[in-house]
Amino acid sequence: MGAYWIGTFFGAVLGGFLWSRLWLWISKLAVKADPQRLYVSYAIAWVTAVALGAYGLAEGGPPDWPRSLLTYTPALLLWLVFDLFRLRGKAARVGVSGRADA
Repeated sequence: MGAYWIGTFFGAVLGGFLWSRLWLWISKLAVKADPQRLYVSYAIAWVTAVALGAYGLAEGGPPDWPRSLLTYTPALLLWLVFDLFRLRGKAARVGVSGRADA
């Protein structure tokens, strides 16, 4: 794995974080259930990130779908797993103390 791929992955992680947060914020207005909101937001973020990435990675040619999938899927899965663990921890704190801000 070369420096190019490492840089591309870290760029996808940063972009995936910002893109997923945007969709989480937008979906907060419409959907109140946290696990469902996560899944819907990340599905939309994944589809749009892969589509935009395919055209961005095209370098003047046709969209590069395989490279876009290999770049953005692991990055967004990383943030999805992080948010699921964070949500699970929040639920455990609420269950112990009875308050959401504990």
